Amino acid sequence: AVTRSRAQAKRQVNQTQRLSLWTGRPIAVPSAFVAWNYLCQGGVSEVVKRAIVRVADAYRERGMRSRVAHDMHDALVIEVAHDEWDDAISITAGIMTTITPSDLNARTTPAVQWQAAPKLEENAAKWGAQQWHPAQDTG
Repeated sequence: AVTRSRAQAKRQVNQTQRLSLWTGRPIAVPSAFVAWNYLCQGGVSEVVKRAIVRVADAYRERGMRSRVAHDMHDALVIEVAHDEWDDAISITAGIMTTITPSDLNARTTPAVQWQAAPKLEENAAKWGAQQWHPAQDTG
């Protein structure tokens, strides 16, 4: 499937100088040589853009103070209000794990399984000095 998709992307760019992403959005591509990279990177970009909108909307609908701060390559960076930690992480993980249509996930063998979960042991050191962190709660 990968070889076939790569060849199809190159043909499409050779014929039209454009490429259609999985969402149907067309993008201009300078040469067939970079078509595969544009298809992969553009596909990830579509996932992240959809996630930004859906996460921001979900926070806003719930009146949350947490927000999407920015995106970086294939990740969202969220600023979480301390008392919204559980809800913000749960909402974001739920959206990120279901952001692409299941029929697209099933096009590979094995099927794509998205995961989105914070790693508290890694992230604890990234919090500001003297800030509360959920892992510090002892009950």
